[in-house]
Amino acid sequence: MICYHPEHEMLLDYASGSLEEEPSLVVAAHLAYCELCRGEVRSLEDLGAHLLDEAGSSEMETGALDAVMERLDSPIDEDPNALPTLKDPVLPGPIARYIGTGLDGLRWRRVGPRVEEALLVTTNAKFKTSLLRIKPGTVIPSHTHRGREYTLVLKGGIVDDERHYRRGDLMLADSEHEHRPVAAEDEECICLAVLDAPVRFTGFFTRLLNPFLGGSSPR
Repeated sequence: MICYHPEHEMLLDYASGSLEEEPSLVVAAHLAYCELCRGEVRSLEDLGAHLLDEAGSSEMETGALDAVMERLDSPIDEDPNALPTLKDPVLPGPIARYIGTGLDGLRWRRVGPRVEEALLVTTNAKFKTSLLRIKPGTVIPSHTHRGREYTLVLKGGIVDDERHYRRGDLMLADSEHEHRPVAAEDEECICLAVLDAPVRFTGFFTRLLNPFLGGSSPR
């Protein structure tokens, strides 16, 4: 059961086509798991189509609505029970199609004793987008954020501030949120992480890890 979802404003921006590419990937992957949010996006689509119809087609850019609908169709109709995609048992369809490979085809680098990262190539240098592979029980050092972080769990789980995030759950964090996430003990955790600014570690010794655990600026 999905317990943690994108904010309503984020779904609205996604449905209207105004959400940037990297957060859109997060939403599309979440929609592959979450029937509730798929229904909300459909309702927003219907409302947008109705408003555009009332405004008159001459006032909208030619093909704009069609382009949005085409982009939405695939992730909304994604059946999570039909996974894996591209022979990968973890990645939902929107991510697998986006990167064109499964987990084994990615270039992983170690960013900590128990954490690996695979950077994803995107079009917006503002964001850092990556997949993280975290060993069971790993404690991520206490940190806060200079911007926003979107973390979507794809496998395993994360415990953060007494909330337990499982597959399909979205964890949102910003500059007002200092936390110390812990990977669940039962299996490795794999998640999609999108940041629009570096994290800032708050412990004395862990500040030295900034270059290795996301402290460098997004590309």
